[in-house]
Amino acid sequence: MSLQVMEQFSNIRNFIILAPKSLLSGWVREMSKHMDQVPFHCIWDSQRSRTDKDRIKLSDLVRKGGVLLVNVESFGRKNEYLMQYIRPMLQEETMVILDESSKVKDQAAHRTKYIAKTFENAHYKLALTGTLSANSPLDVYGQFLFLQLDFWKARGFRTWHLFKGFFAVLQDIYVQGGRTVKNGRVVGYRKLEQLASIIRPYITTIVKDEVLDLPEKVFERISIELNDEEESAYNDLKRQMMTILTSGELVAIDQKISLYQKFRQLCGGWIEPSLPVTKTPSKLVALLDLVSDNKESAVIFAVYTHEIAQICAALGDLAGRYDGSVSINDRQQNVDDFNDGKLRFLVVQPMAGAYGLNLQANCNTIIYYSRPNSPEVFQQSQDRIHRIGQTSTCFYIDLVADGRIDEKIIEALEAKEDLSKLFANISAGNLDDFI
Repeated sequence: MSLQVMEQFSNIRNFIILAPKSLLSGWVREMSKHMDQVPFHCIWDSQRSRTDKDRIKLSDLVRKGGVLLVNVESFGRKNEYLMQYIRPMLQEETMVILDESSKVKDQAAHRTKYIAKTFENAHYKLALTGTLSANSPLDVYGQFLFLQLDFWKARGFRTWHLFKGFFAVLQDIYVQGGRTVKNGRVVGYRKLEQLASIIRPYITTIVKDEVLDLPEKVFERISIELNDEEESAYNDLKRQMMTILTSGELVAIDQKISLYQKFRQLCGGWIEPSLPVTKTPSKLVALLDLVSDNKESAVIFAVYTHEIAQICAALGDLAGRYDGSVSINDRQQNVDDFNDGKLRFLVVQPMAGAYGLNLQANCNTIIYYSRPNSPEVFQQSQDRIHRIGQTSTCFYIDLVADGRIDEKIIEALEAKEDLSKLFANISAGNLDDFI
């Protein structure tokens, strides 16, 4: 869609594309393939893209016009090097495209404010996202700041706090150290029809199923029984949590979230280093059984680094890795090798690879070793194989620890909720509802 927009407005002198680093290689590839006659330059990392060659290309781009691709993470702080090229481009007719605009939904983040202010006077602005408000209706706030800096102020919401207080139901929270944050937790939403009516005139929705003839999705669940070591560690942690919740003391949210992460990791076979471990993780055994039954390729999503390391070690040369421990160049090489059939498996950390990757060329199966918490990330991860060019039915296989927190995560995602956020409400009385 983005390239079609650029072709439709080809009379515009400049385009500035802001995209997450993980998506930039896709932009470069598509630009080279479909718009090779248009001058463009990509800034992968503004701290490293400062060679004489970069400066010459950027100066030519400013002078002649063209497309500047920028890693959106470069706007995490004031960036004068970048601005010396962006300012003169914005003085000419320019369209700014924010790809995966949900990445700037955090209204409190410096990046959101800096991007909104930097491009305040751009002639044209376009925000692209597959999930405008997958995690919360409040996500729209930061994205509309980009489109128009005074958008909410002009509609009676002078600050983020006024906006949140109007559309959200709030509750005080206790944090570690004995401090109480007033109205610190969102526990519900209200007046969403009014919010929808405010933003509706500025949104064009393209439903994938209406414009693309894509194959069906099939979901399958494989139940895993924890081995005795995992079972013992899980029950010990559950008793520890019950003790904390019944101690009579207020439990800080960050302490609850830390325990939540431990429950999740235990389902993947991680046990405290101080405890004896002699058995292969149950989930890893199930994964190896599953992939040994056929020779098909698969994308394997795993949330935690230790899970990814165990999976890659077990699969050996058949698997490539895509997470923060791998350089950008090596990640892209692994994607290319996977799409070319040189690798049978691509093991992906959801936050690193749920967005933008095209993995449908040689694959129609995704295995969730562990699901992401976020409904937005989960939906995006499915689309890595369910996209243009896919002709086969897409299979999504969950490896789920029986009767454990894995099942609760799936239930929350089906209700479009993030269990890690709901976990803040855990108490001795509802412990079994969560774990």
